[in-house]
Amino acid sequence: MRKNMRRIIFITTVLLLLKGPLTWANPIISEFMAVNRSTIVDDDNDRSDWIELFNPSGNLIKLKGWALTDDPKHQLKWTFPNINLRSKEYRVVFASGKNRTIINAPLHTDFKLNSETGYLALLNAEGQAVYELGPNYPKQFDDVSFGKGNTKRNEVILLREKSPAWALIPKSINDGKGWKDLDFDDNNWKKGKT
Repeated sequence: MRKNMRRIIFITTVLLLLKGPLTWANPIISEFMAVNRSTIVDDDNDRSDWIELFNPSGNLIKLKGWALTDDPKHQLKWTFPNINLRSKEYRVVFASGKNRTIINAPLHTDFKLNSETGYLALLNAEGQAVYELGPNYPKQFDDVSFGKGNTKRNEVILLREKSPAWALIPKSINDGKGWKDLDFDDNNWKKGKT
């Protein structure tokens, strides 16, 4: 039983590593409002458009160098100052066109959101879209926010946090050979938790 569990954990780990960056480790645009007539006001007492970010991960994310954009080609973008987004934290950024990046003050993008249809993306520090609403989000309505929100309907948990795990980082092509065998000895593998 233990050997089968190790095999499943190893295969899952390899598949996740081959897939690339973990998509659930990034913040998301949980919702936005492109036609703010009577909801929240910004620091100038204006009813600016707004974008809400959420960090669903268990880790603090440093947003320095990350960006928001309404440009599908990512040529024009508004860049975050040196701020952090704590685990499970929400953060509102006003899409007011005022271009404010003062730390410990409300943030304002240099663009406003399109109410008819548009594009909106969160880019990591390398300029890759980690979350996007596009190619065209639908027409927006007065005082109605739009977005995925904090839902877990599409989340598939392969391994629970802090599950026992064994891993091997091969240094040669022969390391880990035979790991599918029932009598494989994994005593030299690193032990830990997911």
